Amino acid sequence: MRDRKIKILFVIPSSMPADEQEAFLNKTSILRVPIFSMPLGILDLAAYLQKNLSNIEIEILDFGKDLYKIYQNHEETPSMSVDEFISSELDSLDFRPDIVGISILFSSAHNTAMKIAQASKQKWPESKFICGGNHSTNYFTHLLKNENVDYVLRGEGELSFSQFISNMQEEKEYLEVPGVIDEKMLAKNQTEVGPIIMDLDEIPIPAFDLLDLEAYKSNGASTMQSRGCVFKCTFCASHTVNGRDMRYKSNGRIIDEMNILIRDHGFKTLFIEDDLFATDKKQFLPLSKEISQQNYPIRIRLPQGLSVAMMNEEMIDAMIAMGINEASIAIESGSSYTQKHIIKKHVNLDKAKEVLKCMRTKKLIFTVNFILGFPGETKELMQESLDYIRSLDVDWVFVFHAIPLLGTEMYDQFVKMGALDPDNFDWDNVRLGRRGFDTVDITSKELTDLIYDTNIDVNFFNNQNMKHGRYEKAIEVFNLYIIKQYPFHVVGRYCRALAYIALDQEEMANEDLRECVEWISKNDESNQLFERYSERMPLLRPYMLEFSKG
Repeated sequence: MRDRKIKILFVIPSSMPADEQEAFLNKTSILRVPIFSMPLGILDLAAYLQKNLSNIEIEILDFGKDLYKIYQNHEETPSMSVDEFISSELDSLDFRPDIVGISILFSSAHNTAMKIAQASKQKWPESKFICGGNHSTNYFTHLLKNENVDYVLRGEGELSFSQFISNMQEEKEYLEVPGVIDEKMLAKNQTEVGPIIMDLDEIPIPAFDLLDLEAYKSNGASTMQSRGCVFKCTFCASHTVNGRDMRYKSNGRIIDEMNILIRDHGFKTLFIEDDLFATDKKQFLPLSKEISQQNYPIRIRLPQGLSVAMMNEEMIDAMIAMGINEASIAIESGSSYTQKHIIKKHVNLDKAKEVLKCMRTKKLIFTVNFILGFPGETKELMQESLDYIRSLDVDWVFVFHAIPLLGTEMYDQFVKMGALDPDNFDWDNVRLGRRGFDTVDITSKELTDLIYDTNIDVNFFNNQNMKHGRYEKAIEVFNLYIIKQYPFHVVGRYCRALAYIALDQEEMANEDLRECVEWISKNDESNQLFERYSERMPLLRPYMLEFSKG
């Protein structure tokens, strides 16, 4: 038996669609700020490989992180194309991999991932190229048609990928492993998802040592305390990778991981990325107590959305006690009919209001998630959602497009109704902020305008914190969700100025209003926002007049 050394390069494409990356890199638009986070799935996989295999070497190339670096130095960085960016990233590596593993978590990364695969294949033609992640799991038949993709890893990768590498080390003639699919296995219909690990403590602490952790501190650290989701929402595909059965890390293991990130590496923000957080009361309440005793100096955020069914005041208090100061409630629709008959989420809308009223009494930033444009959702049903949204006293409302994620019932519904062609689909138009196809109920433009105007109305001009006199809270939330990420957002700056005026902070208000005018004069996105909503921003008129006079 031979045990040759295997070099593995894990590549993380940015989830930013390729066309938006192109506009950002060649400096024609800064409308979208590149986002990134710790690649938790890859870190878990790498740690498991390091524990169970000898004679391997692993490196990680995170395009999203490096794209954000360019954003931080946008003025000093020369313009370039996406292809040039990819080439520069690959050329920066002093590493010749035997395996290139491309993690395609989001479908919006598909086009960029294929560009990376092509450039990497040209650079390392002898390497084996494997795609994994949610998108790859559910698009494997199409990916294997690409000449630059040799294998697709379906589902969780710890067990199947470690066996695949072991077979390579033993130089087996054929590397057949359940869950790692190639054209031969596809032809034999051997396409099952790989096996999963039931005890998550068998996976070591994520391989944080493979990252330049300092580069992630501007965003924050990430962790997952569980895998799986018991619900059957038509728009979600997480079960295709992690299954429906809930699996948890032990409380001691969770504390160990948090200590490494917070105490050893000094992270000040932690995102808990579980698909379904705090589902087991018996497990969660002791965990909350243990974490609260640590007195971590950190901001803990829950971006994925809490389940209304799991929430009550006891659970909310336990979350706050452990340091969570920002949480989102996943309601998705304000129509009882849509909940029951279209998306199968079955949220009790009356209970949701009670949960939100309880949160209002706590020291917590809390937001809600909604989606519009489901298959079969009429404009009347959408209006029910909008009416419900406007009845909620929350800190922020996120309204998204219904995006047909691969592996979801909703995707199949859109295909069946002829709204999209799976063989000819524009993956750049698959993100929560836009959708590039019409349905019988609403056109793409109508849906985009409806969602955009709703987000602007409920979060700015009819902001609940502003309406109820919570001006300091309004400023905090404007800074967190808008000004920090989208400095050109003149509606956000304008509404922050209104909050300063209400607090008799005239100097701060004047500064915001003048900056609005400066942004409008020099930035296309700012100018478009002003033209669209100028009638709702009358205080800008004298500042615009002053600016025009020089």
